[in-house]
Amino acid sequence: KKKKKKNIFFVLFAIHRAAALHCSPSGSLLACNMQTTTMAESRLLFFSTLKMEVESNIPVPCACHALDFDKRGTLLATGGADGVVRVIDVKTKEAVLVWHAHDDMIRCIVFGPRDELLFTSSTDGKILAWKASQQSQPILQATLPALCEFAKNWPAAGRFCLDPDGDHLLAVCLGPSQADEGNVRCIKVCTVSIRIFRRSTHTYIHT
Repeated sequence: KKKKKKNIFFVLFAIHRAAALHCSPSGSLLACNMQTTTMAESRLLFFSTLKMEVESNIPVPCACHALDFDKRGTLLATGGADGVVRVIDVKTKEAVLVWHAHDDMIRCIVFGPRDELLFTSSTDGKILAWKASQQSQPILQATLPALCEFAKNWPAAGRFCLDPDGDHLLAVCLGPSQADEGNVRCIKVCTVSIRIFRRSTHTYIHT
């Protein structure tokens, strides 16, 4: 009689909690940042979805609430609770680039459509774009209203998405005032012009 296999995800989640989860473009690899229930340890796990087993399990300095693979699946960008970006070589599992990007927790990190740029956002209210191949000063910066302490705990705080061409970026605005709450900001990447979509009136306001 065959012994029934335990679901690896169930076993891991029973002793850890996931801070972030992201799948490679090919779908063959799953990256997950796990923390022990006591928050004393944070680890980055790479799962093979074909073999249904953990390929690598490496320690990381802090929780990573944002993960993104490049389009080839050779690099994994992580955004840490310490405001640091770490770009990891998927093959060697070594950090090839590390830099301090934000003054607060990084909530979202996305490679541009051609992997030339890396976009990050944080609960410090900033959305930044960086050259993905080297450590440098940000080449684009957009500032949203700073988040109050309560809003920082909202799942949508500091989140954004990029359109397929990389020309526009949509960001959820959860500012300290009721006027900012729940609005979506559309940022034109090349000019950093910002349009606000008012949830209450379903209209755009230019800034």
